[in-house]
Amino acid sequence: MGAPRSIAPGDPPGWSGEEWAEHLREELPVPAPLPPPTAGVVLLAPHASELALAPLARALAYLERGEHVRLVVPEALPALGEVWSSALAGSSGWECIQDDGFGVLRAALADPGVGTFESSGPPARVAELARLFGRGTFTTLRNTSLVVRRADDAEELAHAAARRAFGRVAALSGQRAGALGRVVCHERSFSRFSTALLAEVERMPDFAQPVPLLERATRAHVSAARSLGLDEGATLVLSRKDPPACVFTNVDERLRLATLARCAGLLVLLRAASDEEGAALAVTLDGDARAEDLG
Repeated sequence: MGAPRSIAPGDPPGWSGEEWAEHLREELPVPAPLPPPTAGVVLLAPHASELALAPLARALAYLERGEHVRLVVPEALPALGEVWSSALAGSSGWECIQDDGFGVLRAALADPGVGTFESSGPPARVAELARLFGRGTFTTLRNTSLVVRRADDAEELAHAAARRAFGRVAALSGQRAGALGRVVCHERSFSRFSTALLAEVERMPDFAQPVPLLERATRAHVSAARSLGLDEGATLVLSRKDPPACVFTNVDERLRLATLARCAGLLVLLRAASDEEGAALAVTLDGDARAEDLG
């Protein structure tokens, strides 16, 4: 896939043509198993933070099974309609419709021909989708953890963590589904890792020039998380005002700050006494049922 030609620089998500090309060169992900076939249309309404490739892979999987697919283009990222249309141009049985919030989605779901409905989003949006529409499969998009083990190269992982947490393309400046939200680091490597991480983030152009926010809720979430972290006794070691971003240290699993799930330019650093403890803690936090969203 080539970069979209008619998207002007600065259009959401604020990428250059080269950055679009970088994203579209990524490997197409393997979609999760599909549900049993139905006689109706498959309505897919992915959140903008999934970007182009994961929804495209899912649409292709349904099309290969012979089903008709209707892709709802997120209101916050209309460029995805062009990307998907270009990628699916050689296929039949699909269409794209532009969302306008919940109005278009509500009308699309009123179609009795819809047999399967899938949507996604941050925790608060998924809760709203379930409340409004009831039927369907709703995927909660969450941040992820990185485990730094004692024998790991702490400096190398710090450089990778900066990109996964704040890269313009790799993380959509923290907003991308699955962006890095916490690091669980072996206590013997913590000083080296945190020092290298902060140095890398402070000098990286992507942190100084982030992409704009896709949702107002993200600003509210990070602002509330900043206050929460300070109230809970965590140490704010790096902060950006606009759009807001934070890095906290002195965080442990008992703090609500450690459980926040929205992908939002927030990174928290935790210590672990052993590699085994770190791995277990990451699994626990990545799957925490609270999946808190302060937006």
